[in-house]
Amino acid sequence: MQWDENLIKGVDRHEMEEENKFNEAITNVGNIDEDNYPRTYAALDTLAKQMTGDANSMPPRKKSIDDKDDDKDFKDQFRAIIRRNLDTVKPATADPKKERKPLSQIMKDNDIQQMSSNITEKLNAFRDHQKMAWDIAHHIRNNPNEADTSFSAFSRGEIVKYFNKYKKNPEFLKTLNIKLDDPTAMQELRRQQSQAQAHN
Repeated sequence: MQWDENLIKGVDRHEMEEENKFNEAITNVGNIDEDNYPRTYAALDTLAKQMTGDANSMPPRKKSIDDKDDDKDFKDQFRAIIRRNLDTVKPATADPKKERKPLSQIMKDNDIQQMSSNITEKLNAFRDHQKMAWDIAHHIRNNPNEADTSFSAFSRGEIVKYFNKYKKNPEFLKTLNIKLDDPTAMQELRRQQSQAQAHN
């Protein structure tokens, strides 16, 4: 079955790619961004793809970093990349307005173990968000005549699982302007997704 690139109306592939910029995950935990630390960023991005698959491939990532050995392997390789200090010189691409600390200073300012844990969680959260949206879109396509109560039970169940794990609502609800506490939220979700599928 062909991948519905919209996933749900308003969540197109470009938005997913933007959301998954590994840059954001790294910036949030240690001020390591692509402009200031291009070689480190590229090495960490490659590591993420090796461990979990390309985040923007379709279907979504096949793997999360939940296995204890994989998690340890990711963290060990993450620390090794940071310690290699690949970006000792400020590159021409660096934003002159952004502070650029040496990687050694970033390591001193941040618990490197916590940095790798935060990135692991962000990678897994993105993967699970993408998979959930994929599963809901797939379910709608395969069950066009399903009763509202049955669809609501399925889709709310998927969303609640995600919320319980990551303590936040899926981004696509915000994008689609759907409030989960609205009793007709899942019908609106299905309506918008069905419209998006009809246009593809």
